[in-house]
Amino acid sequence: MGLKKRRVLILTLLVASFCHLTVQAQTITEKEFQAIRQVALNIPEKCAPGECLIIGVGRSPTPFIAYLQALSENYAFNLPLTAFRHFPDSAPVQSLVHNFEDQSRLLPLSPALEVKLFRHFADMIPLEIVGKMKAIVMVDQSDTGLSLLAAASYYRKFLNQKNLAVDMRVVGIGNHDDQAKLLRNSETLQFQARFIGADELSVGRSKTLSSNLVVEHYDDFSQFGEFKIEKHNSPQRGSGKYESLKADLNKWNALDAESSQLKGSVNRPSLFEKLRAQILKAFRCDAALKSKAIEN
Repeated sequence: MGLKKRRVLILTLLVASFCHLTVQAQTITEKEFQAIRQVALNIPEKCAPGECLIIGVGRSPTPFIAYLQALSENYAFNLPLTAFRHFPDSAPVQSLVHNFEDQSRLLPLSPALEVKLFRHFADMIPLEIVGKMKAIVMVDQSDTGLSLLAAASYYRKFLNQKNLAVDMRVVGIGNHDDQAKLLRNSETLQFQARFIGADELSVGRSKTLSSNLVVEHYDDFSQFGEFKIEKHNSPQRGSGKYESLKADLNKWNALDAESSQLKGSVNRPSLFEKLRAQILKAFRCDAALKSKAIEN
């Protein structure tokens, strides 16, 4: 096949891919997808499908859990839990606790609320699945790590009550390199001993993903609404956009895989990148175009 025909063939295939997959995207841009994938794929390094379970605490980790759910069945779960700061015994890092505005939110739950919380845990993540796992990784977007450690501490107590010997690790996703300080603070080393590890992942240089996490943009796409243990008997209903988010993540994933295959078949990568850039410019549904479409 001549070079000119090869160019036409590649261009045609790419146009078809972008028309079918890209233009239909409604929830995220390509840059967002790449940033979400980069963070999400670092979590399985700590948690292998089939041996480990990933639990996203609250609504903040919504895009990462949505991405991971496509990797393997019963691998990642969303756990609705809003503004949770209670610890079953003592909270870590007294300097941070001392500055916390509402000290009552750090105290252990009452026996009745603990029973309610443990019932919520069992409802959201089936015990028959948890019991088959060697480890659990709890994930949350975190500035200090306090909510993540509080949720993990109570889930650890829940597992002990159920006589389930499952290792636990906590992973805080920070907006910047200096965030999630609590997870690295030397004062928490003894507290963290109850877990097999505490790690931080950074969203890196993605300004879009970082700002979206700060303004809680992805809360609107969460599978569930709020669940405040003192207020709600069950999770509030989500907006219904979660499945659309998952579908768009899968579309971008398929597009990325197809692009990689096409790139491998071309002898001149620079040609591929040039064509890809031209088609992206022509067909990408960026945020501005989406906003206009939604308004209309």
